[in-house]
Amino acid sequence: MVNEFSTRLDGFANQLVQLVGEADSQAPNLPDMTTRVGNIFNDATNPVVQWYLPDFALPTENPSFAFDAKQSGVDAAGDPFNEATVTFALRINDPDDVTAARADNPEIAFQPIATYFTSVTLDLVRRAADGSDETLNALAVAEQVDQSSVTVTVSLTGPDVVVAYDNLLQRGVATVTLYTAYTAVTPRADWEKQADGADYKWVTEGVQTTIPIGATFSTDTYRSRYTITADGITRVIIDTNDLKDFARQRSEYRELTSLGQVSQKYPSLRHLFFGQVSGTVVAVPAAYGIVRSSAGTSARCEAVVDDSPGTLSGCRFKFAFTLAPAVDPIDLVRLSADVAAIPEAKNRTLRLALPAGLDPRHPPDLTGLSPADAAVIDGTEPQTLLLTATIADRDTTPAITDVNVFLHELAARTAPLAGQVAVRLDDRYPAPVTTDAVLNLNTTVGTDDITVSGDEDFTSLVVANLGPLDLRLTAVADVGPTTEFGQSPLDIRLATHQTTRVDKPNGGTIMSTPVLRRCLDITPPLAPADLFRYVELHTLTVQSTQHPLSFNATSIDFVAADIRQLDVTVSLRDLPAVRVQPFTLTRDHRIDSVNVQVPVDAALRGLTATVSITVDQTRRIVLDHDFLDQPVMIITV
Repeated sequence: MVNEFSTRLDGFANQLVQLVGEADSQAPNLPDMTTRVGNIFNDATNPVVQWYLPDFALPTENPSFAFDAKQSGVDAAGDPFNEATVTFALRINDPDDVTAARADNPEIAFQPIATYFTSVTLDLVRRAADGSDETLNALAVAEQVDQSSVTVTVSLTGPDVVVAYDNLLQRGVATVTLYTAYTAVTPRADWEKQADGADYKWVTEGVQTTIPIGATFSTDTYRSRYTITADGITRVIIDTNDLKDFARQRSEYRELTSLGQVSQKYPSLRHLFFGQVSGTVVAVPAAYGIVRSSAGTSARCEAVVDDSPGTLSGCRFKFAFTLAPAVDPIDLVRLSADVAAIPEAKNRTLRLALPAGLDPRHPPDLTGLSPADAAVIDGTEPQTLLLTATIADRDTTPAITDVNVFLHELAARTAPLAGQVAVRLDDRYPAPVTTDAVLNLNTTVGTDDITVSGDEDFTSLVVANLGPLDLRLTAVADVGPTTEFGQSPLDIRLATHQTTRVDKPNGGTIMSTPVLRRCLDITPPLAPADLFRYVELHTLTVQSTQHPLSFNATSIDFVAADIRQLDVTVSLRDLPAVRVQPFTLTRDHRIDSVNVQVPVDAALRGLTATVSITVDQTRRIVLDHDFLDQPVMIITV
């Protein structure tokens, strides 16, 4: 390479001499080669002018960088044939000694020496047949754009494209070598002056500058600038497989396994996926849960008129729930710290994110919400889902009966209402990424329901419950740049609009990221009226519903007990104005029901009745029964 450079330099010097001729006896303002110190030269004739060789370097930001690959046909082995153009900028700088000299000698005019590119190479490292490293010098073209910048363009073909991609993006071992030349003058010897009397002669000198590229173009800033065009479609290169294989459309995401078994290390998460281009780590939750905020839970029930033929009660119920990833905030903080240390984070700033929404290619499976007619769509807020469920009359079962069961299951600790949803990574990830959508008050997601602040001596936290629902604090954790991850279990009930103090897990340090795990404080079973602290009820379009009160006396052996008839009267405890038609049960008619028209909100909060049973018009039995909790009253006497 040195011999080739010398030959090119000699040819360049000859052309220059032919072009400009010999120097005049009175030399113009030109650098005197014999006076060079570092990068600085005196002028041949002017004492207040000095010259310097400029320096070349990679700029901190390189917006002109591009790695544009193209697949055009196949090679002799039947593999895709790649071509690529790599473009980046170099900055022309003043060397440090020039900057210092200019500051020390303000009376001197410093002029840059014009340099000429005789050759430029992008120097890459590849594996030789014996497994050792060998250097590949890819010829490049350098063009000076202005006084401060140079654009370098490299054309590559075949396997060299893969080598360049690997060196620039993954291994970080590439360099760029500039071979430049400049002209100056040098005084002639006395015997040389005899020929034409000239005091100076032109000289040409070559300079070789090697600039490490390293990991400059492997950061997230440049990932999207590695592109490939195939079949007329241009997209970002995901990894070397796009160059080694035929570049079909594919997802940038792959499952992240660097952190081991995700669900064991972070119990509230199911999977992690790594976006190789964007640097995004998507944490898929083990479940979505009902959103909880300072306004309460995002759960709404609306009673509406049902005018469909054959309706029993004349109304149906629409539920709407806003769901969000039910991720333990402590898991999320720990994961954020762990992600920064994985191999994929080398030379990158990874971004941790939760799924943005649903994958429309894979419909949700909401069969677990039967008998509700359910649907789920993306929510109005980022990372949320909107789940709606409609309950109507079913055969001989009025809607309000199923609504009552549905509401009680919202607070159940076992077998919660749940469905399966697929979340979106991007439009090309091939397999569905599924998780649960849970409708249960024991699986909720806190947002702005609390505030956390430090006390005066930095030894504890002051936690305030801003919402209308009681909370239970179960753990506190902290991770920060100057503290190790610390976590302490808690069991503190925090009533609505109350405050409490929590000791810091790292003692008396100032916590940079205090995180509290909390949930709703619910003691089952909840009474029907209590459920509506958690579910907002609206009865704007329908005020009342027809509800059956059913009675079953089949367990009574009328003959053996010598009973001829049971006369039944009913009065609703909280609705004394509602008249219930009395009826009679006999040995041949042991099952009966009566319909009552009751306000919807009353029917949903409980239908406690006083039931009076008169046996053969002689003996009277009085019982209390909640027809919302148990729609059929079993009569025994």
